[in-house]
Amino acid sequence: MPGVVERSHRFAQPGCWTQFQNQLWLCVYKAKYAKLIKLVDNTSLSFLQLANPSNSLIIEMSLRNCLQTLLYTSWLEKTNQHKVIIAGDIKIDIRESSHVIYWAVLNKSAEFQPGFLMTELIIEPSHTIIVKYILDKLIQRPMCEPLLNDGVSLLHLAIIVGHMYEKLDESVDLITNYAINNPENVNFICPWTGKSSLDLTLERELGFRSRQLYAMGCRAEKMIDEEKGLAVKVLKVRMPSEESGDAVEGMVKYNKVLENWKNNEEEFIQNMKMNIVGNDNGDDELESSIIKIVYEWIEEKLHELQDKMPCKTKLDISGSVSEETKIRPLDEIDFVIKCRLDIDLQVSDENSTSDWMCNNTLEASPAQKELAKIDSKQPFQHLANVILKDDHPELGDKGDVLTPERFSIFMDDIIWQALNEFELPAILKVPEGKNFLEQTKSGFFMNLEYVLNGGKQELTLDLVTVLILSRENYQKVLKVMPKFDKNKLKFLQNNSLLSCSDGIIVKNDKWRMSFSNGEKKVINLNRDLYRTMKYLNKCSEHHIDIPTYYLKEIFCSFIVHQGINSLPLVRPTLALSMAELVTYCDTELITSPFYCTKQGSKLEKNCSALFRRFREEFAQEFEFLSYLSLPLTPQCGAGLACLAFPDVKWPSKSSL
Repeated sequence: MPGVVERSHRFAQPGCWTQFQNQLWLCVYKAKYAKLIKLVDNTSLSFLQLANPSNSLIIEMSLRNCLQTLLYTSWLEKTNQHKVIIAGDIKIDIRESSHVIYWAVLNKSAEFQPGFLMTELIIEPSHTIIVKYILDKLIQRPMCEPLLNDGVSLLHLAIIVGHMYEKLDESVDLITNYAINNPENVNFICPWTGKSSLDLTLERELGFRSRQLYAMGCRAEKMIDEEKGLAVKVLKVRMPSEESGDAVEGMVKYNKVLENWKNNEEEFIQNMKMNIVGNDNGDDELESSIIKIVYEWIEEKLHELQDKMPCKTKLDISGSVSEETKIRPLDEIDFVIKCRLDIDLQVSDENSTSDWMCNNTLEASPAQKELAKIDSKQPFQHLANVILKDDHPELGDKGDVLTPERFSIFMDDIIWQALNEFELPAILKVPEGKNFLEQTKSGFFMNLEYVLNGGKQELTLDLVTVLILSRENYQKVLKVMPKFDKNKLKFLQNNSLLSCSDGIIVKNDKWRMSFSNGEKKVINLNRDLYRTMKYLNKCSEHHIDIPTYYLKEIFCSFIVHQGINSLPLVRPTLALSMAELVTYCDTELITSPFYCTKQGSKLEKNCSALFRRFREEFAQEFEFLSYLSLPLTPQCGAGLACLAFPDVKWPSKSSL
């Protein structure tokens, strides 16, 4: 099978392509991120490119060659080989003529320099974002070419630079995307270092990723002893997969639901509520029974092992079922094991500020970067360490730092011992071809099924362990939170929205704060609005797919913003409340209010798409919101009517 470079050379490269590649390499080498994006996007969307799609091979080849050349120049510069002699007996200074290296690598690959050898794959911090951008471009296509021309794996580069790529409107997991598109091509050995994919994740202590790659067939070449720890327990790991479905059907259904809402809001609300688990439609008794049976079964099994626990634990239902916002069918239930361990927090503001007078840099601090992420904001890992206040043989001695890895290994072992598919309640079974228990980034995942209306309904159970934080420890974290917002904390306290059952969980091998109980209290302030967001997302399934935690973060951020600014939490119509939430997302940063910070992220791209269609359908609601911000006059708003609730006589501005 011909490689990308070989196939791209089948097409003539006019002078403009030579110029493009020179400009491309300059952007990469000089770490000009914004210019690189603009150059690639403009070239990809140009008329010549659209007229001849085969030219995309040249763009892909150029990006691949940039990665390979960057690895070589980074190695040469780190080893102080600034002036080198390349093939053809040409002497160059890399700092002045790096483009010559680019073309030499394009033509001769690793033989661009006689006897070239490197023992490490080096990517400087300034190039990290550049490499992530290129990798994202290259691995989007299913069954993409997994190797550069010298045999270096794209997967290895994703592990080395850090697999999370933060775009302006999206968080991309490069390892997951690669595994989805190339599930059969993960076990590589680097031609330069001799390290395997598993060696790289083990080196970086990426526990879940190591277990995932091991389950996919990867084996260590260097870290043999560390690999043995993965083989001790035959534990299935949840594999990344891409759900398939009819996008057109989702689009049509979403448009129809919006149209029905616009014509009759009362009927829309009634239909929406009939799709909530627990509401009476004939299935509510079965749903309640399933939830009760599953809860009692897990609780009983965990109770049998309570003596092995280092602290008292309590099992609770969490997530959408607990919030009464689960959209039918009942296909998932979230559970949390709450652990009350005697701990203290050792906090530091070293990673929370970017004061140029202290740090001599204008770059955002690690905690600030976390808060600016769209997906999985995790500032806690940069702000605090967990300290044991008592001796626990399983976890450490008094005064020791409790690492997320040690805590999760211990709790995972307890859960693994407690749950057994051969002891399932009679009403539940494991679906054919699926594993009963799988490990995820933050806990365990159970695959079950039950009979519903004569057919089989799959049911997944998420089980996460939460280490409860005392109010005192929570306050410690807030003291070092970047751009602390005292108004948010005051609102949460005054309205009893903080929960004594929230704490920290382990996700992606890092501590992360969890606010599921507090979020439930916020949701109760306007539950129908949050239900509506989830219902619209469900209706648009496979057309627009949004993870629930994006919607929850948006909703909680919006509600607390309304409360702080003395704005109504519930408007006269649901459509008007929704329009106000969408408007908020256009102008404000999004973040969990429980972090009590003014920092946050932009709106995720799929959320933007969902809201954009709502804005098109409910233009008059947005007009009315504009009216609310204008000085009130007797004539103001006289002609406005809510199409979702056409018979409403709009109240005065003061009452809103």
